[in-house]
Order: sequence, then structure tokens, then C-alpha cells
Amino acid sequence: ENPKIERTSPSVHHFAFINAGERLAQISSYKFKATVYEVGKDYFATVGLKLKSGKLFNEHDSLQRDIIVDENFVRRHQLAEPLETKVIVEGETLTIIGVVSNHLTDLESHNTEYYVYRLAKPNQYQILIIRAEAATLSETERVIQQQWKKLFPGKPLRTDFQQEIVYQEANMYNRNLSRIFFFMTILGCVLSASGLYSMASLNIHRRTKEIGVRKVLGASVLNIVKLINLEFALILLTASVLGGWGGHFLTDALLSDLYAQHISVSVIAVILCGMFVVLIGLATTSLTIWSTA
Repeated sequence: ENPKIERTSPSVHHFAFINAGERLAQISSYKFKATVYEVGKDYFATVGLKLKSGKLFNEHDSLQRDIIVDENFVRRHQLAEPLETKVIVEGETLTIIGVVSNHLTDLESHNTEYYVYRLAKPNQYQILIIRAEAATLSETERVIQQQWKKLFPGKPLRTDFQQEIVYQEANMYNRNLSRIFFFMTILGCVLSASGLYSMASLNIHRRTKEIGVRKVLGASVLNIVKLINLEFALILLTASVLGGWGGHFLTDALLSDLYAQHISVSVIAVILCGMFVVLIGLATTSLTIWSTA
């Protein structure tokens, strides 16, 4: 009755939430393991999977011998005419009646799985998939929870947003990685700043007489800071270029190893990091040179 809810579909399995198990399957003589999702008849429209060819499930189908596969299944099996193809799943012969678009289970997926959809029996349903207006998801969730408490006051309810389901493992990895890299960043900055401070102090101690002569001859403190900072600036720029290239390569390799779906490290991020390093370094050396001069 809620106008914000566009569609609903009961189901047994769902992407990355109640995962279906892998079952032994066969097409002709080729054997493989397929992930079989048992779903309701409105499942595809509710989750947004588009029908590419064939037809969807018929709720009056009592035999439940029909299956639907995704585009990736067709491509990997090189099925020129997928419709009416026979697939044997654990000794049961099933027929492909439709092909739907691919879905993203999680950010680690390389789309190498074989997904098969079957029509579930009503007495098997475990979850309800709800499609609502994107701008009102939180409000819709509250309404659902309120209605649930009225209908089933003694039973707990679990609700999850699809984005949270897909990103669940990635968010956990990212939180841990961000803590590790934040600690390494702070430690690296402190060690680098202390090292530069020591180098600047030794350099100034070696050039104290030179600084005195330059001041007597009329050089300003700012000129002396610029002159002595020049060699440190060159060192920092070289370090930023080499470190930026290495950091970009290693970070991209790490992300590619963790996630099949990820945003590549941008050049702007590398440049900003390099500028940050140079500014911290020059600020450290400039403070030492300024106080001496």
C-alpha cells in the first residue's frame, strides 16, 4: 500500500546475502559447477535485471524444469542459441527459457561464475526483496520496520540496503587498510621530517661562516633560506617523482589484487601527495635555516 515501494519479490537466495550453493552441472559432455539461485517470479524486475532474450518464469509452471541464465553464462559456454538448451543440474535435466543481464555480487567478482536461476516454491521463501524510490530508502525502511513490529512483535527483523550488501566485504577491507596506511603515513612523515631536520642542522652547521658573510654583505634572511633550501627542494622533488610513480604502481597492484571492480589511482591524487611531501619537507628545513639565519 506504500506508494514509495515500486516492487516486491519473495526469494530463497539473493546476491551476496543469502548465497546459493554451487551445484554440479553439465551441458553436453562439459561438466562445471553452477551457482543456482532459487527466486520468485518477480525477482528480475525487482532487482533490475533486464531480459535479453526468451521469457521469464511463469507462476503457473508446476514442473519447475525451466531455468534462466545470465549473459556471462551464455558467453562462457559459447552458446549461439541458448534458448531450449538442456542443462543437467545434479542429475536433473533443465531447460533454458531466458537470458537476463549480468549482476554484480561484490567488488571481488570477476564475472567468472556460472549463475542459474530457478523458480522457487512458495513454501521455500526466506527473504523479501523490496524496490523503492532511491531518495526515500531510509524512510521506507522505517515504515517497513514499523509494520513488521505490528504484524510480528515477537520476531526480529533484519533489513539491508543493496549497496551495503555488495560493498560489505569491501568496506571491511577498506576500513582495515585505511587504518594501516594512515599509521604508515603519519610514521613516514615523522621519520622523514626528523631526518630532514637533522640534515638541515648539519648543513647549516657546516655553512655557518658562509651565512655570516652573506648577511654582512647584505643578504636577507629570506634569500639565505631560499639558497640553502634549493638542494633540499631538489632532493624532495626527486623523491616525490620516484615515490609517486612507485606508489601509483604498488597501490594499483594492491587494488587489482583485492578487487576486480575498483577505481584506478588518479594522477591528481599522486600529484597532491607529492606536493604534500614537498611542503612538509621544506617547512621542516626552512624553520631550521630561518632560526639560524
